[in-house]
Order: sequence, then structure tokens, then C-alpha cells
Amino acid sequence: MKIAITGTPCVGKTTIAKILARKLDYKYINLNDLAKKENAFVGFDRTMNSKIV
Repeated sequence: MKIAITGTPCVGKTTIAKILARKLDYKYINLNDLAKKENAFVGFDRTMNSKIV
């Protein structure tokens, strides 16, 4: 099973994801780190000040 958690900055996504991964014995994967590793960014959204995967 795969679980994806998304949302706006500073709402606790990483904290919740890490807690869930630990409790469910799942692997935690940070999408930003994975996208960097795989060179998967396709652009930049200036409005949201975010890279686009």
C-alpha cells in the first residue's frame, strides 16, 4: 500500500507521515528528495514559490 500526504507548507505533513510510517512499519519517502535524486522537476511555480514535479 502507498500513502501520499500533501498540503500547504507548515501544517505537519512530514511529522504525520513519519509517525504513520513508524506505526505501520512503512518506509518514509520524501517526495522532494526523490524528485531531486531522479531529476524529476519540470518547472517552477512563481505563485506558489514551488518546484513542479
